[in-house]
Amino acid sequence: MFRQAADAENEASSDPTLLGASFYDWVIEDSCETPHLSRWVVSISGKRYECTGGAHGNTTFFNANY
Repeated sequence: MFRQAADAENEASSDPTLLGASFYDWVIEDSCETPHLSRWVVSISGKRYECTGGAHGNTTFFNANY
């Protein structure tokens, strides 16, 4: 199974269309920040942008307090 995956990757490196939709154009970007930091509370705010070949990318936000 791993040999087949390695062979497919080698073939795709010369012609990505051999695997169907090209996954080389996919983008995933993560970022985070600490908008509040004190002795008792830590707040974390993050964002993830994913573009995986659809009509448009998707952005997800998250927040956590500890």
